[in-house]
Amino acid sequence: MQINVSLLLSMVLCSASCAGSYTPQKTGRISIVWEGLGPAYSKDGNVFKPGIFGSGLVEAVRGVPKAEAAARVARRRGILGFALTLGGIACASIALAVETDESDALSDRGAVAVGACIAGIAAGYGTTISGFPYTHDAVNIFNDTVPVGPVTLPQGVPVQP
Repeated sequence: MQINVSLLLSMVLCSASCAGSYTPQKTGRISIVWEGLGPAYSKDGNVFKPGIFGSGLVEAVRGVPKAEAAARVARRRGILGFALTLGGIACASIALAVETDESDALSDRGAVAVGACIAGIAAGYGTTISGFPYTHDAVNIFNDTVPVGPVTLPQGVPVQP
């Protein structure tokens, strides 16, 4: 028990030490930053946290229809994947409870039911993961629409792109 507590404490301390303090310049573009325990989107000093289903990204890319479409695809896939995963977990739990209630052994019918539920969980994870590239697409599409202004070198000499 003492090992578990020390492991948990070390994990909490390590995660707390991963916070960054960098704030991107106000260029009108979106930057991905680390906020709290996860990534967030920064645009002109405003931070948009993605939330559980990615609503922050939809807000961050507002005004660019192609970027909004990509953000909505990522959001929909996250919601569908979450629902499939929860459904698969519930299905597997019920199937195991019903099948093992009659006897301690799992019947062929029960094994098929549990296998189908596990396939639902895998489909949920796959659907969620398939939405991740669309988050980057949304950010990149948005950033490609923002005009690039003059760049200033560290010595203070402005350079036109």
